[in-house]
Amino acid sequence: MSGWLVDQEDQELIALVSRRLGRMVRAPASFDQLASLLSAPQSCAEALRSLDRSAAQVVAVLAGAGGRAEPQAVAAALGVDEPHVLASLQRAERLALAWPGSAGTWRTAAGVAHLARQVLERGAPYDELLMHLGIVELRALMGRLGLGSARSRNDALAELEQVLPQRAPAAVDSAPGARELLTALARSGDLPDDEAVVQDLLDRGLLVRVQGRTYLPAEVEEQLRAGHVVLDVAHEPQQQAVVPGPAPVAAALRLLAAAGRLLDVLAADPPKALVSGGLGVQVLRRLAKAVGSELDEVVLLLQLLASARLVSTGQTAGAVTARGLRWRSLPEELAYVQLVRPQLHPGAVLEAPTDAPSGVLLGVPRTGRDLPTTRVVAEVVAVRGPETDLGLTAWLDWSAWQPGARSYRLRRFAQPLAVLELLALRVAGTPAPWLEALLTADQPGPAPGFGGDSEEVAADESAAGAAGLLAAQLPPSQEDVVLQADGTAFVAGRPGAGLRALLDLLGDRESEHTWRLSAKGVREALDAGRTGEQLLTELTARAQHGVPGVVEHLVRDAAAAHGRIELVGARTVLRLADPVLGVELLHDKRLRALGLVEVVPGVVTSDKPPAAVAAALRAAGHAPVGEGATKPSSKATRSPRRPSAGPARSWGPSPAEVVAQLRRAPARSPQLQPDALARARHEKQVMEALWPRLRHLPGDEALLLVSAVALGVPVEIDYVDTGGSPTTRVVADLEDTGHLLVGHCRLRDDERMFAPLGILGVRPAS
Repeated sequence: MSGWLVDQEDQELIALVSRRLGRMVRAPASFDQLASLLSAPQSCAEALRSLDRSAAQVVAVLAGAGGRAEPQAVAAALGVDEPHVLASLQRAERLALAWPGSAGTWRTAAGVAHLARQVLERGAPYDELLMHLGIVELRALMGRLGLGSARSRNDALAELEQVLPQRAPAAVDSAPGARELLTALARSGDLPDDEAVVQDLLDRGLLVRVQGRTYLPAEVEEQLRAGHVVLDVAHEPQQQAVVPGPAPVAAALRLLAAAGRLLDVLAADPPKALVSGGLGVQVLRRLAKAVGSELDEVVLLLQLLASARLVSTGQTAGAVTARGLRWRSLPEELAYVQLVRPQLHPGAVLEAPTDAPSGVLLGVPRTGRDLPTTRVVAEVVAVRGPETDLGLTAWLDWSAWQPGARSYRLRRFAQPLAVLELLALRVAGTPAPWLEALLTADQPGPAPGFGGDSEEVAADESAAGAAGLLAAQLPPSQEDVVLQADGTAFVAGRPGAGLRALLDLLGDRESEHTWRLSAKGVREALDAGRTGEQLLTELTARAQHGVPGVVEHLVRDAAAAHGRIELVGARTVLRLADPVLGVELLHDKRLRALGLVEVVPGVVTSDKPPAAVAAALRAAGHAPVGEGATKPSSKATRSPRRPSAGPARSWGPSPAEVVAQLRRAPARSPQLQPDALARARHEKQVMEALWPRLRHLPGDEALLLVSAVALGVPVEIDYVDTGGSPTTRVVADLEDTGHLLVGHCRLRDDERMFAPLGILGVRPAS
């Protein structure tokens, strides 16, 4: 690969490093090191996720052929034409998962070889599945197959591992409808609804049930493929276009109304966060009841408000921020942009509501590696245009390779599509006119909800185009209101910005079209600088049927009582022995900075701290006593000076800097040391022996477990034992016995054995 990398243009190399590696802590010292980074199994697994299924299949066949093959041979193995293979290889070349070699051949990265079986969706063979069955289950299977009995478990395993692969071809063709049912199972991953049919396939050994899960053996799947490498070649699906519908304006207004109601409830009665942070189930149910919405919708709305920095997270989860208070007075188009734009950040992920959600708004940013992010789906929607849900999910499934059965993969897109509907970015298959403008707007901060105020303001300004597109679609606004005698203000249509600001100032909003005027709101308007006559003039100009007498008296009474008490802010009070001294202090130019105010003769106040007032008085020749007037000792020790913060650490060299450094470095690196070669050979042996038994795990988790076995580092695993009991363990010094993994369990402080098929999750040990 290093030779191919050397021949690439600088711009192509920069794009490749950016796509595959991003910003690195340390730039590679040579093209050999860059090739090693690009060929690592973990890196290849991540790159495959952004490769379409057609290209992933082609690369997997290329890897299965030893990493080098001609396009004609790959096309023959897949049963497709050569142009299809060449187009797929060119798409894989953009990610350095394949590149042209010599004599018309193509090459692939070494790390792809361990993923080829998972990419081609081949099941586990009989010998791997049967080893997880007990003696009773093995004897029962032998009895159903007419093989008699066995004296021991090893005898049963030996006979079944020999007989079942031999009988599989005949059993597939002899059982009524077995080929069609098993082919449908291999394609979709869903078992037939008829339990009797499933039991018949289990009795014939065409399916194997292990720990409650039903598996299709690799030998049976190979018989279904009829000589082809894969069951189905994934071609790019055709677009299933629909007639464009109207802009989702109503959905946008519904979202704003729902978010506004929830924000009002949070402002009126701030919720109590959990000790560990976030909101608990009881608080969420109370909020759902208060706003009249389902619990799932409230959970999603809370995350929208937190991402837009309208409410706090963590220990103060649910508290309305200053930005949230300002948000209610914004025009609808700007409020919509501020609420929706953070969800189109590349790192934004909305957590799907569960049956018993708890800890919502923890304030910990998540990444979207485990499911398609809203932005990924939104970008596809913007490019594809009006399309059916089925057509869009089919294209999304094809465009980014993911493991698992087709039915499982398609279900992964249900939540992102539902989020787009909630955000009014796509309704009835039609993208919103403002979607593309929001996608091209700047995104602040490393994750939504974590940017600074300046970043948020700049991002809001860059999304002004989207706000303008929404404003053009909104129905005409009105500036007139109907005032009732009980203080209710009703707006039939969409209130204009000026009318909405006035009503928000004078009262509380009860619904999207109704406000309740109150004396408290009038007092706040007077505190803001308005006069009673100004308020009555504005209400009279906007009231369709005039201002009722009750409302007029409400405003006049509040205006008459306003200002009867004047408050004077003070931090220090000076009680003087002689009232004449107060006059002297008030006219002393040396004390002008204290801002002295005489309350009554003999009492003077200042908004400065007592120590500052005492120091100024001493400098003017006075000798004050009392609180804060004690002169500090001249021998007081000074607090140590904190070292100034150094420059912030950079994210490492940019892709352009990496390429520039590589051009200055030698094309090839020195030979590896013998111990490094030995470690590499050992890791390869572990990978080849263990990887086939980890096909049920995601690629990155399987690679993490392989690395733990090869290097002896500890990992945390989610494990289900033979009795079906789930547990989480931290294990170290793992060794592969060929059947089981043996390692030291921290929980039991002893050596324990783990069946690879029982490991359901792998994470780095904390």
